[in-house]
Amino acid sequence: TAPLAAAVTLPLTDTLFAAAAQGGSPMAAPPAKFEVFTNQTIEGLVKSLQATPGTKTLIDVAAMPLGLQMGSEEKTPFPEFEFHAHRDHLFLILEGSTRIEVGGKPEGTHSEAAGQWHAPRSEGATSIALTKGEMLVVPRMTPHRRATEGKVVFLIVHATTT
Repeated sequence: TAPLAAAVTLPLTDTLFAAAAQGGSPMAAPPAKFEVFTNQTIEGLVKSLQATPGTKTLIDVAAMPLGLQMGSEEKTPFPEFEFHAHRDHLFLILEGSTRIEVGGKPEGTHSEAAGQWHAPRSEGATSIALTKGEMLVVPRMTPHRRATEGKVVFLIVHATTT
């Protein structure tokens, strides 16, 4: 086996594709290169985001049907609820805490883009407090919005389909 540092940069070789093809599952084209985010990389990103709140895209949904962002915020009020036709979210809290309102029936809905809507209210939404180490999965078409009273560093995975 290769050490983790080597695994970060290992390209997928033609041998792997040939072996897969011989097994009855030919591949038309090599898949995208895999990515490993080491503990040091994640810790560095967390420290950077704690120093300067914002969002860093780690994997762009344009590259594959999966987006990965790390973000931080401090004293951020609830924006409008949002929901998407083709995107699921997974929120993982790395440091601090935040509150996410999820579900309900959106009211006053307006379209932001194709397959994406916002609403100022969602009747019957559930408020969930998330703290370090906790995760929330929000399926597509589920209204959600986030508010942070203190500080939070989080990871968001966007699974996107058409």
